[in-house]
Amino acid sequence: MNWQRLGEFVGGRWVVGFVVGLAIALLTATGLQAAPPPPDYYPFPLNGRWEYATTNAAQGTTGNLLIKVIGADRDGSQMRYTTEQDLGFGPSNLLYLKGEGWVKEIKFVLARNGMTNETVNDPIKPILKNPPKVGDQWSWTGQQVGAATTNASESFKAAAAEEVTVPAGKFNTIRVEITGEKAGTAFRKVMWYADRVGPVKWQIWDASNALQTTTELKRYEFPKAS
Repeated sequence: MNWQRLGEFVGGRWVVGFVVGLAIALLTATGLQAAPPPPDYYPFPLNGRWEYATTNAAQGTTGNLLIKVIGADRDGSQMRYTTEQDLGFGPSNLLYLKGEGWVKEIKFVLARNGMTNETVNDPIKPILKNPPKVGDQWSWTGQQVGAATTNASESFKAAAAEEVTVPAGKFNTIRVEITGEKAGTAFRKVMWYADRVGPVKWQIWDASNALQTTTELKRYEFPKAS
């Protein structure tokens, strides 16, 4: 027997088998890699926190806004989230409905001195198509029902993809432009949303197109996934 030829044959088969096995392993590993989660421009992680710097151009004042997610529960195929907002005058709450490609604002709740006042959007107001794509447009017309009932309407447009810099850093965002009317008074608002962060900046103008407020993200903190 030609042991040299046998060794070459066996060695050759081993090399080929090793290469084929390695290729299969790589393909299998690649196939098993988890797909990246879908984009989410308005996350609501329970106990997540966002801190913003606010500037009131009309009054010449500055301040801080703290937003926390304090509640989450399922509503059919969607999720309902409760956030707590504090501008330094005591907390208030905003409730949202999220799912089926939308983020919607349900109501605003203010509790002071043992009394609770609610302002409910009727119907629920869609504030963001999620994920937004440049060119998306939608609108809402309804009433804000609370101590008084106010007619309101808003038109939304995902106008552009923009890189914005705020105290928290630099973010790639979708700019959503909003024009609306509340109780017969017009206003304009622009929101900048970042994937997996949420709103990083917004500005509001009054009916005369004078800038009223600017809000920019200073820092945010999401709980670590368990």
